[in-house]
Amino acid sequence: MEASSKSVGVVFGDGERGFAESYKSGMLVAVGPRAYAPGQPLEMQLSGEGLELQLQGKSVGSRRREDGDFEVRIRVLNLRREQRQALEAWGA
Repeated sequence: MEASSKSVGVVFGDGERGFAESYKSGMLVAVGPRAYAPGQPLEMQLSGEGLELQLQGKSVGSRRREDGDFEVRIRVLNLRREQRQALEAWGA
């Protein structure tokens, strides 16, 4: 699992670790060692690049990458204004 220069660390509620690649329009793209079924509720902690956020979301879907990890698309739920602004600034 290789993080890009703009990625932040993610710890999912089940203890799995990965990194977030991007955020746009309420959708977070993360990479981790396992897939999450569409609709599965997720809790995650993001840290790095000036972000320290506890988030909730639902998986939109996962797909296996060439390196064997999974790209997970997550619709982020219940964002406070400060959280949304921090994610948008990071994702820009």
